[in-house]
Amino acid sequence: KYRNNNLPENSRIRSTYPFLAPNFLKDFKKIVVCCYDWEDQNFDRLTAKGGAPHHFGMKERTVILYTFSKTYAMTGWRLGAAIGPEELMKVFARLSVNDESCTNHFIQYGGIEALTGSQSGAEVILNELRRRRDSLADILNQMEGISLFTPNSTFYLFPDVTDLYRHMEAQSYEDFRSKILRATGVSFCTREHFGTPLPNEDRKYIRFAYSGITVDDIEEGMAKLNEYQRSFNSVAVV
Repeated sequence: KYRNNNLPENSRIRSTYPFLAPNFLKDFKKIVVCCYDWEDQNFDRLTAKGGAPHHFGMKERTVILYTFSKTYAMTGWRLGAAIGPEELMKVFARLSVNDESCTNHFIQYGGIEALTGSQSGAEVILNELRRRRDSLADILNQMEGISLFTPNSTFYLFPDVTDLYRHMEAQSYEDFRSKILRATGVSFCTREHFGTPLPNEDRKYIRFAYSGITVDDIEEGMAKLNEYQRSFNSVAVV
């Protein structure tokens, strides 16, 4: 009954959150008339400019997936939820009971407190993540050989490092990453950590994560990276 009629809605793209425009969503609901739309809203409240718009007129075939680990920093509690059509949620419940038996009582009470209690703690987390994002983005945008569009996110930045990559004469993403790590101690993921680049993809990207690092540490690491990249840019100019 549920085979081949599900459509993951990937507009949120792991907390960079390039939201789909409302006009697009109105047309989207007309196209997916026979599908369930699956929305990953794990980061929905941890965005710098508020949550995402919801689909218009698709309530009866939309499934919202949610975890408490992001907004409420409850990563180790392994607590989440799904909201959707009743007939589909009955299947979810059957799978959950047989897979994990149940969520124990103290975790359930923790989830209730998170949803119904004061939201000040979540606001503190969001404000701190926004501060880290802005600090890192400002520094990266001042570096030669690096450009960045600052997304509406709270965990990650994806700068374009094409010019620096070429100045370093890097032979591969791994060569680029390992040279910087050894020289500066700065670590990051590369484009290849998120799938094989397309055949015509000529820009080079990396990902910085700042969920577990202070602003002071960000500034220290970026100062080292900036000094390193200047050495290559100086050689290129000469």
